[in-house]
Amino acid sequence: MKICIVGEYREQFPSRLQERNFNSHPSYSNITDIQKACEENGFDCIYYGGVYQLIHAVDSKEHFDSDTLFLNISDGLTQSYCRIQAPVLLDLMGVKYTGSSPFAVGLMNNKHYTKLALSKIKCSELLFPKDLLQNNKRIPSVKEMEQIGYPMIIKPNNDGFSMGIESNSVVHSYLMAEEKIISLQKNYTEILAEEYIPGMDVSVFLVGNASHIIINEAIVYKTYGNFYQETAVRDIYAKAHKLSAKYPATEYLSQDILQTLKKISTQIFELLHVHDIARIDYRITSDNRIYFLEINPNPVLSATSDAQIVCQNLNISYSDLILLYINAALERYK
Repeated sequence: MKICIVGEYREQFPSRLQERNFNSHPSYSNITDIQKACEENGFDCIYYGGVYQLIHAVDSKEHFDSDTLFLNISDGLTQSYCRIQAPVLLDLMGVKYTGSSPFAVGLMNNKHYTKLALSKIKCSELLFPKDLLQNNKRIPSVKEMEQIGYPMIIKPNNDGFSMGIESNSVVHSYLMAEEKIISLQKNYTEILAEEYIPGMDVSVFLVGNASHIIINEAIVYKTYGNFYQETAVRDIYAKAHKLSAKYPATEYLSQDILQTLKKISTQIFELLHVHDIARIDYRITSDNRIYFLEINPNPVLSATSDAQIVCQNLNISYSDLILLYINAALERYK
C-alpha cells in the first residue's frame, strides 16, 4: 500500500491567516511526522502536495492504482469553504482517500446548518446555543439580537481555525455586537451571532466509521489560566501565544459525563456521515449541561496537537494512532 499525503503547510502561506501572528496550517515538520509514522507502519509514503497538485492531477488525468491511499490533511487555500477543495478533487481523480465526502465536509464547515442538521438527534442531553445567521450585507436589528441575549459571541459561520475570533468577539451590548459584525463583514461572507455559554471547553476526538468507531476520547482545555470560562474564548491570540493548554478529560470530568459525551459524539458522527476522523467541540456548564459548538472534519494530526493527548490517554504511540486512522479508511473502502 502506498500512502500519498495531501495538504498545504504553514511555510507556503507566509501572509495567510496572520491574525495575531497565527497561521492555522500544519508546519512542514508536522507533515514529515506523519510520513515517518506511515513508514514506521510499513507503508511506502510520500508527500504528494496540496490543492494545486490535485488540480494538476485532474487536468492531466494522472492515473493511480487501487493500491494507493491519499491521506488528506488539507485545509485548502484561501476561499470560503476551502476544506471542501481537496475532497472534491480527490473524488474527481477517482482515488481512495481518508476523511469525509465533499458534502459532509461542506456541511460541517457551516456551523449554523450543522446545528440544524443535528437537531434531528433525539437526545435530551445535547443542547445548542441560540444563534442568528446573517450575510455580509446586513446588520441584524436590536430585536433580533435581543432574542439571543447577551453576552453573545460574534464569529464567522463558515471558517475554522478560530479565525475571526478574538477577545472582543464576546459582546455585551448591541453596539458592541454591531461593531464586531461590521469588522467581520470586511473578510467573511457569513457571520454568526451565537448565545455565549459560560463553561468548560471540551473536545472529543474520534477515529473510525459509523459501524466501528475506534477512538472516542475527550480533551479539556485550560485557557488564560482557567478551565471554566465566564466570558473568555480560546481565541487566536491564546492559540498563537500558547495560552491554551490541553489535558485528558478523564482527569477533570466524571465518568457519567464522559460516557454521555461518547454517546452524543457517536450519534453526531453517524448522523453527519463522518468518515474516518473528526473533532467535536462542546461547552459544558457548571451544572453539566452539554452544548454543541462545532465539528472539525479535519483536525490537526501533528505529534503535538490534540492527537498527542489522545495517545497519552490511550497509552499508544503516535505511529499507532496514524495506523488506526489509515486502517479506518481502508476498512471503509472494503
